[in-house]
Amino acid sequence: MYGSKLFLEDVLGKEINMFSYPHGDFNEEVRDKVQEAGYKLGFTSIFDVNTERQDRLLLKRSDIWNTDNLNIFKQKLYGDWDWLRYRRFL
Repeated sequence: MYGSKLFLEDVLGKEINMFSYPHGDFNEEVRDKVQEAGYKLGFTSIFDVNTERQDRLLLKRSDIWNTDNLNIFKQKLYGDWDWLRYRRFL
């Protein structure tokens, strides 16, 4: 993981601080390796809202779909769709 980070930084000529877990899949060991490699932020595919106490290497996301129009996209940016995190309780 560290080697790929260095390779990309060399190719792009700038530091890379963010990591997206492939298919959003991770475990504690993978999270720790991301930290060891020097990443500051890590993104999962877990749909939820991040809090100030959220582990910065296990950040959650809001789904953006190819069918979203500009208005829906803006609503998601401002948190208007955060109610979707409760869909599992329905």
